[in-house]
Amino acid sequence: MSEVARLLRVGGQALVCVWAVEQEKNNVKSKYLRSSKTDACANSPFTVLPVTSEIASLPVHINGTAFKAQDMLVPWHMRKNTAEEGGRKRNSEMADSRTAATNDESTALTESEILHRYYHTFVSGELERLCQQVAGIRLVNSYYDQGNWCVVIERVMNTEH
Repeated sequence: MSEVARLLRVGGQALVCVWAVEQEKNNVKSKYLRSSKTDACANSPFTVLPVTSEIASLPVHINGTAFKAQDMLVPWHMRKNTAEEGGRKRNSEMADSRTAATNDESTALTESEILHRYYHTFVSGELERLCQQVAGIRLVNSYYDQGNWCVVIERVMNTEH
């Protein structure tokens, strides 16, 4: 949050959204949660790379399901496309686990792998507490939106020397 505040001029505002542990609020489930809790990746053409021993104790999140912990590994699908376009190979494409991967008919997927990236999900009030620790900003608004905690902050004073 300090870096976001540093980039703002006095009077400037920023919207910060983070994944919420709570994927249900007021008995309404976020659109992220699938009605079926089965792992959509079970029949995926992706291969899973081994997790290194230093982070092996973190749970691996299953796309479309409730978060089981605040600190976890989220699968990152790296698709290597070997289809030719205008005589040049297309760059590798990456798809976040929260977005649906789509392939058009002209795309040939020959190699795929899943990398694991660390992610921290936020509980109610956590993002606001982080904002309160940053000098020179004020919290304009805080809200929950479809499985995300969001804040609008404003830089109110210049704290640089």
